[in-house]
Formats: sequence, structure tokens, C-alpha cells
Amino acid sequence: MEIGTVRTFPITNLLEPVDQALKIMEEAAEVFAEAQKLEKNNYKGDFGKLVMECSDVIMATCNMLHLVGCDNITHIMRACEKRNEDRGRYDVQE
Repeated sequence: MEIGTVRTFPITNLLEPVDQALKIMEEAAEVFAEAQKLEKNNYKGDFGKLVMECSDVIMATCNMLHLVGCDNITHIMRACEKRNEDRGRYDVQE
């Protein structure tokens, strides 16, 4: 999966940490709603709205990370990947 570089909002345009966390939850709820619509239609139709809502979750999450001073999570994502690998969540041969 490639997402590229994310252009975060200026700190002055961000919410307080608790409110920014709520923003992530709001965006995730919109992803859930789109997934429900797709399920109702037996996954027939355009996935574009779901993808757009997922990108909003990524944006809100990156803004939260930026707010707390974390602008490069490459090493953290590698550690997350390793944890998931250790839990057997990847195919053996990828």
C-alpha cells in the first residue's frame, strides 16, 4: 500500500488533541456508513465514496500526529508491521 506524503494542516488550524481524536472517530464513522451501504448492495457499485472517506481518516490521523509533533512515522509503521507479522496476519510468502 502506498499513500505518499500527506500534507498536514498548519498547527493553528488544528483542533485540541481530544477534539482532533474525535474528528478521527467522526471520519471513521463515515467509512463505516459507506461500508454498510456497499454491504446492503452486495458490494456492487462504486467504491469511490468509501475510498474518499478512508482518505479523510488518514488525513485526520496525520493531523493528530502532526499536532503532537510527530511528522515521520516510517519507523513506527515498520514496528506496527512487525507486530502484525508476529501475530500471523500476513501470508507466509509475500
